[in-house]
Amino acid sequence: MVTWRRQQRYSPVQDRAGIRRPDDIDFPPATERVTQAPDPFGHAWADEREILRATYQGDDVCQLACPGCYTRDLLQISPATAAREGRRKSAPFAEFTAHVDALGPGMQDLYVLGAEPTMDPAGTAAKLEHARTHGWPQQVITHGAVSVDRFEETFGAALDSGQVYMLIISLDSMDPAVHNRLRGRPYAHERTLRIIRHCIARGAPLKVQMTVWPLNYPTIIGSVEALFDLGVRAFSFHCGTLEGVTDAEADAAGLAPVDPLAWRALADRLLAFRDAHLDELWHFNVPFLYFTEEELREQVIGDAGQTAAYLEHVDAAEAGRPSVKPVHACPALDVPQVYVWANRGPQGRGTLSLCNIDRDPVADAYADYDPSARRWRVRRDPERNQLQHMANSPHLCPATPYALRTGTDRAVTEIGPLFHACRYIASNQMPAPTRIRAEIYRDAAEFYRAVGRALDSYPYRDGRGESPLARITRVTGGIVALADRTRALNADLSKAAVDGDTPSEDRTGASPQVSRPGSSF
Repeated sequence: MVTWRRQQRYSPVQDRAGIRRPDDIDFPPATERVTQAPDPFGHAWADEREILRATYQGDDVCQLACPGCYTRDLLQISPATAAREGRRKSAPFAEFTAHVDALGPGMQDLYVLGAEPTMDPAGTAAKLEHARTHGWPQQVITHGAVSVDRFEETFGAALDSGQVYMLIISLDSMDPAVHNRLRGRPYAHERTLRIIRHCIARGAPLKVQMTVWPLNYPTIIGSVEALFDLGVRAFSFHCGTLEGVTDAEADAAGLAPVDPLAWRALADRLLAFRDAHLDELWHFNVPFLYFTEEELREQVIGDAGQTAAYLEHVDAAEAGRPSVKPVHACPALDVPQVYVWANRGPQGRGTLSLCNIDRDPVADAYADYDPSARRWRVRRDPERNQLQHMANSPHLCPATPYALRTGTDRAVTEIGPLFHACRYIASNQMPAPTRIRAEIYRDAAEFYRAVGRALDSYPYRDGRGESPLARITRVTGGIVALADRTRALNADLSKAAVDGDTPSEDRTGASPQVSRPGSSF
């Protein structure tokens, strides 16, 4: 029975649009927000559950080459390789309709990814028209690095229909060099900015989404201000994560998740911008991601006894002692939304994932598409069922090992420990947590400026075979305060200059020693 539409209750799915400033009553304890008894095998078919929203990736192709792309593994497969291995790069339209129509009667929202929708303008337009005929409101996302004609061919009819409530364009920095580096193409910034201006002029429901890495961290606030001055009135933000890349790829590109305290300091600055422009913005959402013990106790877990048990569990997990997580906080356990990877799974006919960053290599999906039944068949093998894997995870966010490359929820910071919880706990869902001192943000921005200099200044490999990221990690590893890390890194940069270390273009010979990125640097 479909109930989400009729009940006035907490929803684990983020608000479609708008700006909320929730009170405590809007954010119940974890035991009320999330099922504490997930049932991976209670349904034979996914459509027996109440799925509210689907994010659909049907074409594994893109014009850009973002080094941190979370579907990089799919995009790197050439059409020739896919054909040789009996795989495909694109789902036929008939299979798209079968995939989404098999999601059940609860569907309220379709989010079209692509990977990049403008790679197939006619196909994307047809998908959006199909969603319109079902009465599903639509989100779409694009990098926007295309011509205006191609953009309009892809999205024009859907925008004119009024069914697209949010058109998301990814822009990581208003600094062209920074954005182009993170997008892997020298033309990305110019073209994307042209499309942003076009969307503003046409009155499209435009939102700019920014993914934050060490490289662009110091530019985020200035970029938001510049985009606002341009006419953008909706923003969202993600902390860059590593689920789509190997350690070697992340190392070569200088990618690592932002330090937890630096993220919280940036979130504070972004919310201050939101509050200063509330009357003009129509959407703004910032995930908090990391929380103090008090915030776990008062809000995220919402119970003192369960929080104490969770902290004991973290101690045990870090010490290698057997322990079972005492409370669940991941909204995916209720299966409110799914991610359709149309070209994964048995014979490449499609998988249904509960999370786009939980990338366990074995339990990589909850259900597989069964063409003979035209339904999503729930995986019965506990080793391969993603929901079972997430229920068994020792982490509040089951994606932690894949997204952050760390085995613990806890990060040591200069204000005390912070705990990685959930990327869906954001400013539109939870009351604003503890404010972070303004000087922490200044220290973080200065640290990441130093990181940027180091990535450009260190040789690709020095005498010990280190990559720039490995050297940064070695020099700053174990240093807690952000300002102290900056001093250590600047001192090493000065030493490197004196020693004559310069960037090397020689990438031949033995592979360099790479860092294994931890939760951040």
